[in-house]
Amino acid sequence: MATANPASAVTDLEALAGVGDAVGIVALCDCLELDLAHSVLAVHDSATVYKAQLLAHLLLGQTDAARFLWKRLPPQMREEPELQALWNVGKARWAKDTAAACAALGARQWAPPVVPTLASALESRLRDDEWATIGLVFSSIRPDTLASRLGLPVASASEGAAARGWPLEGECYRPVKPEPAARPVPGADALRRLTEFVAHLTAETGA
Repeated sequence: MATANPASAVTDLEALAGVGDAVGIVALCDCLELDLAHSVLAVHDSATVYKAQLLAHLLLGQTDAARFLWKRLPPQMREEPELQALWNVGKARWAKDTAAACAALGARQWAPPVVPTLASALESRLRDDEWATIGLVFSSIRPDTLASRLGLPVASASEGAAARGWPLEGECYRPVKPEPAARPVPGADALRRLTEFVAHLTAETGA
């Protein structure tokens, strides 16, 4: 297996983030971690890799993996302000609190590269998932309750409900159940990188 190149790590992550390849980001970051690349990366670049890794896990719904990543971060990295802010997002996801997660994502200007793209994608994903959940669970919902669950102003939540064709009946919206939709299947390149990572891990552990 070709090992990850620390010299191009951030550039490679930026390219993967640009095409929404969270699987590829996790595979690349895992390879960098296994190859001990953080020991040769500049502190800023090392932090960027960890941020991308954490966000990619959250994008893929891997809250356990995100939690374990946070626990194994070097102590100095757990003091890094943006990593702390991203872990606040992770804790909100662990608690299944979409509003808190979106609030944490929108509370700051994330430092480029890589992180703003992934943070924006995660915020959109979380809100889309919450809209779908509300559509499945609620037969009716007040505008203020809807806004609270989404972490949005009432006006914005009402605009979103209208855009989705949810009729307002009295003081409540009547959600329209979403059409079942499969998540996109990772591309061939992402699957190849994941396969290479598994092979590398097997070789490292002697399994």
